[in-house]
Amino acid sequence: MLVDLTLSFSTPQGRDPRVAFDDAMALAAQADRADFAGLWVSEFHFQGDYAKSSSPEMLLAALARETKGLQLGLGVFPMPLHDPLRIAERLATLDLLSGGRAMWSVGRGISPAELKGFGQDYEGGRARMIEGLGELRNILMRGEVERHGIREPVAPPPDTRLVRGWMACISTPTFDLAADLGMDAQCGPYEPWPIAALNFQRYRERYPQGQTAFTLGAFVHEDRAEARRIAGPGLAWAFRHILEGSAPVIKAQVEAQPSLASLRWMVPLIERPVSLPALEALGLAVVGTPEDLLHHLSRLAASGLTRVSLMLGGGDVARDQLLMACDLIGARVLPHIAEPRVAPTQILA
Repeated sequence: MLVDLTLSFSTPQGRDPRVAFDDAMALAAQADRADFAGLWVSEFHFQGDYAKSSSPEMLLAALARETKGLQLGLGVFPMPLHDPLRIAERLATLDLLSGGRAMWSVGRGISPAELKGFGQDYEGGRARMIEGLGELRNILMRGEVERHGIREPVAPPPDTRLVRGWMACISTPTFDLAADLGMDAQCGPYEPWPIAALNFQRYRERYPQGQTAFTLGAFVHEDRAEARRIAGPGLAWAFRHILEGSAPVIKAQVEAQPSLASLRWMVPLIERPVSLPALEALGLAVVGTPEDLLHHLSRLAASGLTRVSLMLGGGDVARDQLLMACDLIGARVLPHIAEPRVAPTQILA
């Protein structure tokens, strides 16, 4: 299993965005040295203090120069908000800047504020995502675009490796769609692990060669109680925002699908105020010692999961504590669970 990081650029309690950006750069460089496989930056708009990553391609371009081996994930980006040609151009540029380390993930967008702010509606999002995704993959495969009577090459030319991408999945129909379209399936942090595990199993049956990824809140310290003191409140704060958007989808799935009837115990946990014990019960967070994290990741790997992406803390953890946790994971977790990371196609001087 490959182990990644997820960066949200959160600014709880009025934190200066410049500090959040600087901390993320330092954490990415440390993760690179610790042999993490990659990092992901999702695109968010109008999400208040939860995320300041409205231009993920710019953040990843900066991160490309701070790292040497990490894969750089552009996504999840909401497909209905974008022209597929512009996405292809940005991916190709990031891939060139990073020496072949770009990867990407697409979604329909689930935030009403985001969709409304860009003049889109939720109901038509699935159809627009499918249409845009088809055009994007076609452009990446052919390296050219044909529109309005013109046929022109994409500049810079995209590597055909970029045709393979991930789809963000938070419901059974989305997992089915990813399988049917030949997309790798990325889940979380919006769906509890017990539901995700069943959906991943269904996905693999439909598309055996597909890759799977899950996002997990995490933090480690030599002392378990200290880890929970440092990171527990921030993770609870972050997941309050996350579950606010996905809880209705989770509840509808559990109540409507007979195969999920045994998981109805989760509904009260996502409807009441979020706490660290609740997140752990839902399989959304692990906070403790490196050995606690290793034990949990070993169980995820045994399920067949291809990648896991760790969200270290909730945006309020001091830089030195983040770097310490990153080093502990690199020294005492990754050697026992992680596959060798993917080598970039080339490293630019």
